[in-house]
Amino acid sequence: MGASTTLDEVGFIEWLKSDDAKGIKNYKGEAAAAEAAGKQGEAATLRRQGFASDIFFSGASAISETGEIVTGDLTGTRSSGLFTAGHGVVIVGSHKIVKSYDDAVDRLYNFQLPLESARCRIAYKIAGSSVNNMFAIKSGNPWGKGHIHVIIVNELVGF
Repeated sequence: MGASTTLDEVGFIEWLKSDDAKGIKNYKGEAAAAEAAGKQGEAATLRRQGFASDIFFSGASAISETGEIVTGDLTGTRSSGLFTAGHGVVIVGSHKIVKSYDDAVDRLYNFQLPLESARCRIAYKIAGSSVNNMFAIKSGNPWGKGHIHVIIVNELVGF
């Protein structure tokens, strides 16, 4: 899974820690544990494996009414797996639906980025976030139809 406030707010991360998720490999959790134990190489390997997993879950910054999905992040953890996993599942709150692709990009930079920067200052004690990696799906891959799945939650989740 990619880093996502939405996934946390819909309960996905708590579910991953529960007995119901036994047997599901949580690459992100295992990578975090390896990193905390000072095993940087093992953590990097686990992150790469997670990006190439059967299913990769992430949030998005916005989805346009015309179907474009836009997201961005500082490190690539939110978007990388959407390219490489067997299936990418994007979960978004309905408040992230905007009129056009340009509005989606505007929402990323002018709404989500300031909120994510504030979260990063508290969580990671860094100056803030930036859009070092931007991921946009405009019309999909004609040879990979069905690769990206979108779940729209009719609640305010994420930002």
